[in-house]
Amino acid sequence: MMLIALGVLACKKNRNNNFPDPPPDTPQPVLLKDFTVNNLPSPYYHFKYNEKNEVSFASFGSGLLMYDVLYSNGKIAEMRSNTAVNKDTLRYSYNKDGLPDMVRYINETGTFRYCSFSYHNGRLLTAQWKLETAGGLALERTLNFAYYEDGNVAKISDLKHAVNGRPESSNTSEFSQYDDKVNAGGFALLHDDGNSDHLLLYLQVMLQKNNPGKLLFSNTALNYQVDYTYSYNEKKLPLTRRGVVTMLGGPRDGEQFISNSSYSYYP
Repeated sequence: MMLIALGVLACKKNRNNNFPDPPPDTPQPVLLKDFTVNNLPSPYYHFKYNEKNEVSFASFGSGLLMYDVLYSNGKIAEMRSNTAVNKDTLRYSYNKDGLPDMVRYINETGTFRYCSFSYHNGRLLTAQWKLETAGGLALERTLNFAYYEDGNVAKISDLKHAVNGRPESSNTSEFSQYDDKVNAGGFALLHDDGNSDHLLLYLQVMLQKNNPGKLLFSNTALNYQVDYTYSYNEKKLPLTRRGVVTMLGGPRDGEQFISNSSYSYYP
């Protein structure tokens, strides 16, 4: 369930690498420390940074998943899971424009999953996961992105393919009514957090420059709308987010509840 609509983390330009300059909307450092959501493990996301303002550690679900983040030439090279029960490594490779084109998920037996990315004019269009199965590589999940002219994500279509006995399912998330303030999290737009999937940091291109005021979520079983209001600090970064969730259709039509989130930052 995609109730978490976030923004972007930090990415710092390194002029000593072999890649061309990133797109002009590459995010500037936003040193998000914690993102918390009421009634969910706290902090929901937590980050630490190195002296270059690069994410060096990330955790999800109050430590359910934790990662050491390693860099090469100013770009993420690996995310190494370091929990007692999971030692997977997420290994990144990049295209000629310096954008991620593949992430390999590696465990003690080798690569068991691949995530590939496709782009148009520097914007992420598709993220697609493939899983190693007994019958070979099988499509596992496909995300398709559509954008407004200003570069903010307008719609994400999320298709989970039938694989390993799991039936096919899909959902869409439509974002609108963006503000003019700084977004502080969009990495989570790729994270299938409801299934405790690995957190895959995607920092090179901004998916949401600003904060959405409305989210419409729909799938075959559930439809709802979230109306967001924010408070901000002096840097125009969000401090709190209040979401009024309204169920649409079905036996719960019109039912409402409140989701409260908060952000904290390093100096």
